[in-house]
Amino acid sequence: GASIKNSPSVFIDRSHPKKSVESMQIAGERIQKGLSVAIFPEGSRSHSTQIQEFKRGAFILAIAAGVPVVPVTILNALELFNEKTRLARPGTMHIVIGKPINIDGWTRKDIPRLMGLVRDVMQGELDSWNRPNALPLRIRYLYPPQSATSRRMSKKPSRTARVASPRAADQNT
Repeated sequence: GASIKNSPSVFIDRSHPKKSVESMQIAGERIQKGLSVAIFPEGSRSHSTQIQEFKRGAFILAIAAGVPVVPVTILNALELFNEKTRLARPGTMHIVIGKPINIDGWTRKDIPRLMGLVRDVMQGELDSWNRPNALPLRIRYLYPPQSATSRRMSKKPSRTARVASPRAADQNT
């Protein structure tokens, strides 16, 4: 609420296209100054474990700025905060910070491909988290899942950080 309104956040008003463009320009200026910008590509909160359709704005901005895209997946927000009833409960929110996707040389024609890559990474993390027979979080850290793409690119284990979990500090060892 108040804390995010007082932060340097940039809000997109989709009901006013001109204001949306201005907000994206502000975000672009911040990226050019070297600041990181977090954008929720769905444009709104999801009420399920399935990712909604992505909006193109975040990807247009990334390609225009020429900066890597880092998929960030919030795994259990639905368990902690019910958007419909506005009720929150205590707990640990688990977040996966994926590997940066280098987009050097990519153009606007590559936006659908970039959107698909990010969506696949994020949905894979959600599917893994929500599997009925999923291993407890600590055990999954010892054997992190790898996508087919990451297996082809490297024989090293995935170094995906899972923020806000007891094992996050062990990630960089």
